[in-house]
This record gives sequence, C-alpha cells and structure tokens, in this order.
Amino acid sequence: MKWNLLFIVIYFSLFLIGCDSKEKIKIDHIILAINALDLGIEKFEELTGLHAEYGGDHSNSFTHNAIVSLNKHTYIEILAPKKGLDSIPDFFKDFHELKPIGFAISISEIELLEKSLKNLGFSTQGVEDWSRKKTNGDKLKWKLLQVEKPDINVNPFFIKWSEETGHPTSEINVYTKLEELELITPFNIEINQILASINSKVDLLEIKDGNIAQVILSIQSPKGRITFK
Repeated sequence: MKWNLLFIVIYFSLFLIGCDSKEKIKIDHIILAINALDLGIEKFEELTGLHAEYGGDHSNSFTHNAIVSLNKHTYIEILAPKKGLDSIPDFFKDFHELKPIGFAISISEIELLEKSLKNLGFSTQGVEDWSRKKTNGDKLKWKLLQVEKPDINVNPFFIKWSEETGHPTSEINVYTKLEELELITPFNIEINQILASINSKVDLLEIKDGNIAQVILSIQSPKGRITFK
C-alpha cells in the first residue's frame, strides 16, 4: 500500500513538472522590409503617426534597422540595406513600400528546439550568434534559429536574446500595440508541427493555408488600425 501511494506521488509530481516545463513563446518582432531605411521611417510615420527609432546595423549582414515597440518585448523592425553599399541587394530592390517579410518567435530553450527540429526531419543552419551595435555604442546579442529544409520562407524563425544585453524594447516607450499577425503559407502543416513539438500556441498569430506565402500585420496606432501586407 505504501509503495502504491509512493508511486502515485511520484507520478503526479512528474506530471506537474511536465506541465510547468511547457515552453512559453510569443511573437518577438515582425519585419517590414523596404529598399531605404530613411524612406521606411518616413512612410511608417505617415501611416501610423509613430516615429521609428534607429536601431543600428547588423554585423552579420548588409542590413540596418529602425524599431517601434508594440507590446512588452514585442516590436516592429523596419529593415533595409545599409547606406554606402555599391548597389541595393536584389532582394530589396522592389520594396518601395513597407512589406512584411517575416517574423521571429521568442523562445528560451532554443538549443532544445533545434534538437526537436532535427528529430522531426527538419534541416537548420544550427543556432547562430548574432549582434548589432546600438546608437549609444552598446551591443545587443541574440541567438537565432532558422528552418532551412523544407523551405518555409523562414516564417517563423526563432530568437533568444542574451540576458547580458537585454531586449531592444527595454528602453523604448510603447505607443501602439499588435492587433493580429496572419501567416498564409503552403507549409501550414509543417509550421504547426514545429509549434506542437514545443507544446505551445502563439498568441495573436493565425496560420492559414495558401499557395503563396504572405505575412499580414495589423496594429493599433494613433491613426487607427493599420494593416501591412
């Protein structure tokens, strides 16, 4: 009888631990691409009444950004090629207006997610270390994980910010909020399989089937509800 009682206690203890270990994930940021950052900041302010703050340049890439805080630890990233390049990279050439091209989901156990993806048959480039310098000279650091095969248009990709450097929104006031993020994709099943592997649902994210991938972003701003697509 004592052994049966001990078994029950251990079983429910493990069950509760499993419940507590459920990964809490959320939308970290949504990317709006454009071929010139100054133009993107200007157009965003015209549409929303909000001024995006210059963020800095990415040391791993040919891009720099400006950001607008939405909710706590959630923001919009306006992404464009750095100034002074010999030419605009082909990817950005046709982006004369702000275009949602992808989004990041924050996750604390990013290395465990990489293992889960490999077990599910997905290919990645591994967990990558990224950084960028802020305008005050401080450096932001984060880890990045992207799905490589099957090609799901890097929607979503996953991010873990360094505890040492903090989150980009920590020093930015919030004047707007995220209303909805919609992902239309031919890889609905695969993306839901990835999210199911960490036993989680992402608030404000709706995933729909479609032949062509598209991200649709809706925010509440001083000029009302604004949608980018």
